[in-house]
Amino acid sequence: MIRDESVLAVKQCDFDALQAKLSEAKSINDELIKIIEEINSIAPLAEEPEIRLG
Repeated sequence: MIRDESVLAVKQCDFDALQAKLSEAKSINDELIKIIEEINSIAPLAEEPEIRLG
């Protein structure tokens, strides 16, 4: 809600758009985890440490 002395405006949340963005973020996160797991599987071959999540 935006409020000043002369105007009161209320913006409505677009829950469908929010859900779409959350779904996209989850897909990106899932893909990043897969990539990190792949990197970690070959890290010992390069004598490099694994990437730690969390």
